[in-house]
Amino acid sequence: MALIIRNISVGELGRFALILLVVIVLLYLLKERRRSVRVPYLRLIEEALGRKILSIRGSRLKRFVSMLLQIMVVAAALFVFADPVWDNGATVRHEPAKVPDVPELVVIVDRSRSMRASGMHTVNCTNRVPILEDNAIPRPDGCSWSGVGESDVSVLGVARARAAELLARAPKEVRVFLATLDETVESHLIWGDRQTALQRLQEIAATDFSDNPQRLIRWLQQFRSTHPSVPVFIFTDLQRREVWQGISIAGVNIEGVGDPVGNVVVEAFRARADVSRPGHAEILCRLRYHGVPGEDTTELAPTHVQLEISGRALEPDAEPVVVAVQSLDVSATKPVEVKLSVADLPGPLLRARVVTNQDDRDLHSSDSLRWAEVPSLRPLPVAVVGPAPRGLFIALISDPFLEVLGPFDSEDDVPARARAIVYSGYLPDSIRRPSLIIDPPLKPSHNYGAVEDMGDGVLRPTRNRFWRRLDPGELPVSVALQLTRQSGEKVVLRHGKKMVGTVGEVDGSRVVRLGVSTKDPDLIRSVAFPALIARAVDHLQDREDLVGEIRPVGVLQLPERPDDRLLSIVDLKEPTRSIPPSGRRFLQEQAGAILLQWESGDIEPMVIVPRPDLREDRLDGGVQEAAPASLKTQPQLERSQVWWVLVLALVLVALAERFLFVSRRVL
Repeated sequence: MALIIRNISVGELGRFALILLVVIVLLYLLKERRRSVRVPYLRLIEEALGRKILSIRGSRLKRFVSMLLQIMVVAAALFVFADPVWDNGATVRHEPAKVPDVPELVVIVDRSRSMRASGMHTVNCTNRVPILEDNAIPRPDGCSWSGVGESDVSVLGVARARAAELLARAPKEVRVFLATLDETVESHLIWGDRQTALQRLQEIAATDFSDNPQRLIRWLQQFRSTHPSVPVFIFTDLQRREVWQGISIAGVNIEGVGDPVGNVVVEAFRARADVSRPGHAEILCRLRYHGVPGEDTTELAPTHVQLEISGRALEPDAEPVVVAVQSLDVSATKPVEVKLSVADLPGPLLRARVVTNQDDRDLHSSDSLRWAEVPSLRPLPVAVVGPAPRGLFIALISDPFLEVLGPFDSEDDVPARARAIVYSGYLPDSIRRPSLIIDPPLKPSHNYGAVEDMGDGVLRPTRNRFWRRLDPGELPVSVALQLTRQSGEKVVLRHGKKMVGTVGEVDGSRVVRLGVSTKDPDLIRSVAFPALIARAVDHLQDREDLVGEIRPVGVLQLPERPDDRLLSIVDLKEPTRSIPPSGRRFLQEQAGAILLQWESGDIEPMVIVPRPDLREDRLDGGVQEAAPASLKTQPQLERSQVWWVLVLALVLVALAERFLFVSRRVL
């Protein structure tokens, strides 16, 4: 038996124990139903404990839990005897385990957003040593080695060239460990040869995350505990030299590349629609100049930039259309806020781009480009339920960014693609989507029904955030319907002291109720009526606040629709390429915007900005988190400690068996 245990793996032993557990449980259940079935395992337990388990007074559950505890003790004992070192993953085969080769050279390349800087003003070309060994070794052009799909000279290209030069000088048989640094340390090659390391090096691309030297220091300390003499070379951005000062670890060489340059950053870019003017939007953009580390910016002249605002439709092949251009000076002492009103937008996507002719003042082009979304400029499918008069339909159709569906006789006929419902002269049984209830029938017993017809009068808006983007003033009407206030609702319209308009939520869906008649000639002819309907629908779509910068860079959890299917993803950096969705997750390493194409024909945009604090693990496909498993040090127990753990487990199980799961025997 000992020989068998010493020549099987931990996985095989676990499968054997699982099969044994299933057999014992089945036999026990048969024993409970038919007393004639014999369970040999229980007889062994009875002899070991000196009493009859099945003769103890107690429920079947107590006896069953007692048996499971004892099986767990036996399984733990088997694992302890088979793997006395307790290293959580080692094999118990008799032959000695094969020790993996240790690396002879460790190369770590910084690929954070500071490495994406391009242009000759950002690159120092002092390291011009060419790689001339043979044709199998790539030769960088000048001082930079462009990666896959790259054409411009960048700081990352210089770092890539310096790393390639280091690899070219190393022996051909050298064992290389290649990793990258941004928010985390990720390994791209473990114990690989030089040629493979060069191929992986060219595939490394910059991300939109900041570097994290403290995490790298912890990684290096862990690596040094197991490999104290392996040389480590780190290539990073000279722009970030301040955060690397004071780092001193034996055998670790840190080299900075590039030239320190200032940077103009679009810190915020938001937009919202003007509901009173279709196709118009209000823009808020905040710019700031970040000086060179250590530079005195108190007397620095402002940076002259040009802010360009463009609009874009949702079609994948659409082109951005410039709608506003403004020249301004950005100071290094305080941010500059720009508020604009733009018109004739071609679609719901807006792009802000900063351009300057002072190359030494703008380091990262990625920080000078931001996207925002105006949801109310995205066509919203709205279903109309009930007898909708002509005036209501005209008010809905006059909004070019509403897609009117219906009218429908009942809410059961509403298609699934409708995102909001307008109930006209109809009382819904339940609210399942954002809803506007207008001209409710007189039915005081119903939650959403009208209580009384108060005749003509003047409606006045209350002091409520609902009206902060539209002030209709006084509305003369011929018919005013009094409503009853439900739990959580707020009054937005009054007729004297009585309420005729409320807003609230039902099961997470917004509800607007208006006690006005859609057949009222005074109201229909009023210029405020279309704006009132547009404001109500705008509230249902949750389009009140400034929006934009709502998605983190990293792994995105894509939205789901119950009656629709996501077909593809379009990245606006490469709009001609369609990306099939991988499950419900999508990896986006740089800021920008994507389009989600649904089977129903809808196109939904998602705006993405850097949020390194919310970064998640990467998807499958090429990189490993942190150090490899063979480099991690795990706590191990000595043989004597294992015996003490086993004894303690037996004592605890015995106490549980004695005081928790065993009743007194019948005399």
